[in-house]
Amino acid sequence: MTSRSAQEFITIIRLNKASEMLHGERLAVGEIAFMVGYADSISFGRDFQKQFGLTTKKYSSQGRSASL
Repeated sequence: MTSRSAQEFITIIRLNKASEMLHGERLAVGEIAFMVGYADSISFGRDFQKQFGLTTKKYSSQGRSASL
């Protein structure tokens, strides 16, 4: 149904959930990474930046300023 592998699809779902958490909750990036299934925040950060084009810090601050 999609051109993506199952692993890629799961990663996208995890990262989308993490993006919601970065906007809505005041948790550390490492905590969010763990909650969405990453063993370490380094691989999480790398995958997040690849998916969204921003670091988690920039993404988080962008969301906070947009909602103010």
